[in-house]
Formats: sequence, C-alpha cells, structure tokens
Amino acid sequence: MKCKGMLCVAVLGMTMGAFAADEIMADAVMGKENDMGIRITLGSAPGISDYDWQGTEFNVDEDSGGQLEILFARRHWNDTSSFAWIWGAGVFFSGMSGTAEAGPFAGDDIDVSAFGIMGQGGIALRAADFLVFELQPYLGVGGANVEITGYTDGGAGYAMAGLKAGAYVALGDHVELGLEVGGQANAAEVEVETFSGTSDLSLLGSGGHVAGVLAIKF
Repeated sequence: MKCKGMLCVAVLGMTMGAFAADEIMADAVMGKENDMGIRITLGSAPGISDYDWQGTEFNVDEDSGGQLEILFARRHWNDTSSFAWIWGAGVFFSGMSGTAEAGPFAGDDIDVSAFGIMGQGGIALRAADFLVFELQPYLGVGGANVEITGYTDGGAGYAMAGLKAGAYVALGDHVELGLEVGGQANAAEVEVETFSGTSDLSLLGSGGHVAGVLAIKF
C-alpha cells in the first residue's frame, strides 16, 4: 500500500508538473502572440512638389509637410522564429504646402490639410529582448481641404502611399519608443473655378518621411 501511495503521488506530481510546464509555455507563446497596442506617430511628410492643370505639370517650391498617425498595431510572433508578421490600421492627419513657380497659379501659396484612414503591413525582426526592427509598406485614403491664394477653399480627395522602416525600443512591458524613416508619395485633387470655367487641379508630392513613435502595449 505504501508503494502504491508513493507511486500515486509521483504520478500526480509528474502530471501536475507537465500541466504547469504546458501552461508556462502557453503563456510564453501567448505573450508573443499578443504583442499589440496603440501607436501614436508624429513626423514629417513631403510637401507639394508639382501640380497638374489641364494635362500640364508645373513645378512648386515645396514646403515640408507634417503627419500624425494613430494606429492599432499587432505583431504575430511564434516560439520558433525571431521574425513576425505585423499589421496596423487607424487614422491619419496630414498637411502639405508649397508655392507655385509657374503656370496659371504662379506665385500662389497652396496648402492642403488632409485626414483619412490608413493601413500597413510587413515584417518584424526581434533583434534583442528590448529591440525590434520593422519594414512596412502603407496606404492611406481620405479627404482634404485645399487653400489657394485668391481662390475659394475647396474639398479634395486625398491619397498617400509609402514604405517605412522602424526601430523600436521597449521601456518595460507596456511602452515602446520608436523611430521611423522612409519615403512617401501624396496626391490631392480639387475642382478649381477660374474665369474660363471649372477644372480639376491635381497636387502632387513625394519625398522622405521621418517620425517618432510612442506605442502603448496591452
């Protein structure tokens, strides 16, 4: 009876130990899978570099723009790799401006204030416990308000696309700070009424994008 009792205790102990180990492994994996949170990104964006009026492009003296993004982002890790898929979605607020150098709007200041929704997706690399690198293309669409000197303000359609690379440093379990660099292209199209009628004006911009990131993880 004593041997049987000891055997039962041993089996019970082994079973509980295996169950605990499974729970620990599940928690570890789940901890990686649940790498998600809210990101607030603030940085530069390209200004207006060209405009298209009735099929002809004219140069614009570009002023740097700015951009704010508020995104939900999630990294999908597993326990066998340092790489993960990542995606994010949210809203953006962007501004670009410039002064037309030629054409019918020569000398006019042009300002675009845009807002909309955006999505991104790519790959992440865990370089260390506290450091993650990411590479993501992104796309955004929305609306904008266009101001041109001497003309009535107008509503416009707006689109942007780009590629960003980022480095993110963990400050504890729930906060990350990051730096993103990349390239971005912007486009807005607005109807402008002149003495000769109404035509579509396309405002174009492309260039570098640099931003700081604050991520709150949960």
